[in-house]
Amino acid sequence: MLNITIMRGDNGQEAVLKLPGPYDESEETLSTLEAIRSRDVTTAIISADTSIERLDGILPGMEIDEQELNELEFLARRIGGLCGGERVALTGALELEKPQSLRDIVNLTCNLHKYKLTPGFKDEETMGRHLLKERGIHVPDSIADCVAYDQVANGYLADHPGVFTDSGFVSRNGERLEMVYDGKNLPEPYCDPDGVITVRLNPKGKPNRVTLTFPASCERIDAALEELGVESFDECYASCTSSIPGLLEHLPNYDGLECLNLAAAYLGADEEQNRLFMAVMEAEVPGSMFELPEITDALCQYRLLPEIKTPEDYAHHVLAEDGDRYYVDGFTADFVDFDALGKAMMKENGVALTSFGIVERYDRYIRQLPEELTTLRLFSPLYPQVFTRDEYGDLNWEPEEMSAHELCDYQDEILEAIEKNRLDTEGDRGLAVYLRNALLGRKVYGMNPTVEEWDGRPWGVLEVQTRGELSEGELRELTEEWSGQCSDGWGEGFEQREIKIDQGELNVSFWHSGGDFVIQPEAELKSQPEQRPGMTMQ
Repeated sequence: MLNITIMRGDNGQEAVLKLPGPYDESEETLSTLEAIRSRDVTTAIISADTSIERLDGILPGMEIDEQELNELEFLARRIGGLCGGERVALTGALELEKPQSLRDIVNLTCNLHKYKLTPGFKDEETMGRHLLKERGIHVPDSIADCVAYDQVANGYLADHPGVFTDSGFVSRNGERLEMVYDGKNLPEPYCDPDGVITVRLNPKGKPNRVTLTFPASCERIDAALEELGVESFDECYASCTSSIPGLLEHLPNYDGLECLNLAAAYLGADEEQNRLFMAVMEAEVPGSMFELPEITDALCQYRLLPEIKTPEDYAHHVLAEDGDRYYVDGFTADFVDFDALGKAMMKENGVALTSFGIVERYDRYIRQLPEELTTLRLFSPLYPQVFTRDEYGDLNWEPEEMSAHELCDYQDEILEAIEKNRLDTEGDRGLAVYLRNALLGRKVYGMNPTVEEWDGRPWGVLEVQTRGELSEGELRELTEEWSGQCSDGWGEGFEQREIKIDQGELNVSFWHSGGDFVIQPEAELKSQPEQRPGMTMQ
């Protein structure tokens, strides 16, 4: 919260602004705000009340116009999302840098990650005592009171300028400060330049929008949710991007934004570490983000061999590295299936082949996915359109109804059209080759659309082959992927494929924008006493 009192220069009229949030509608406030926006008079801050020490001594006396009013609004929101350590860092930064304008203060709040807080250092004496201890210098009790600890600290402070606060010593970490704000376009108050994941939130049924970056403190998340007027992320539509290419596709992100925030805390600017993390996630295929702490805590136990791209590569690698255990002479090598040998070695040694290369773990074998495939079938309604021919043999523009019973008569024609819609590049895996999530892509072998009659009605069916059972989150992610294929991908192309019938042409859609469209597992559908509507379409 930031409360400021401003005064118009022409008549001395004062107004109090409580930020962030809507201004009060008093005559004085509205008149003063109008004057600021019209730039008719000079308006200045005469006092400030804020939770950040030293800021209340810097703001008074500053003149403000409409842009600087926006900067104050930004500062209030930014301060509201700072955790305790960041508040202390900002207090120290204000003392160190001595900003001369609101623009300078805005930029400082966006550079707090370049300051460090050393707890316990409240003055030169405590710092001096610590420095001597750190250097292995033991001060006998007999002369302890005679040592000039402050002079010891002053020698350090000459090369490491900083500020003492009640919570410790604040100093720069050596990195150069960046000008995030140029005076024109204010940054997002809940975002940091070094954020790993950017999340854009839009509350369901509300116009508010907020952007924040992960990792984010509890304070920042709470401030963002408060501004949105919701209690949790579940009440928002969210879209995410990442500064680390491929990261989101290597996370079981179906567990929610809180888990994405947890993942972001383990990542950063170390590209090699980021690649190892993603490779390990792809190798272990966690069914839930809640498995993440165990994996990341043991990240040092993993090794990535990026040069090994195929089972054959792995076979040659093992032969070269462990020739005593595995030996193939030159004559025999001409008759060895190195691809099969490599797969057998991978299974025996408990390693996993990922898109980044081979991943192995020192203290245990990596969990292997089952070789046997499990079949899962997802059912959804079909929506037919029939374009009949007139007496001249021309197709009518308007489609006609077709009952579910009638559509059953054309099941063979629909199946034939589905077969023609397949691409050679998809192979046996079908639509599984298009899965965006690399973890789900390892676990789901095949996704092939078909149709099936049940209870007198034809249904769209996705036959899924998986390596092991899917978790609840994985099934939800898979269902969303199939829904997207029905509406915008495979299904969009299929519904435009005309199926020749005696009456004219039949178009079949696997998706509909109405509320009757639903995708459900076979067991769930067939346990219901009554069928859902949506089998006929004008």
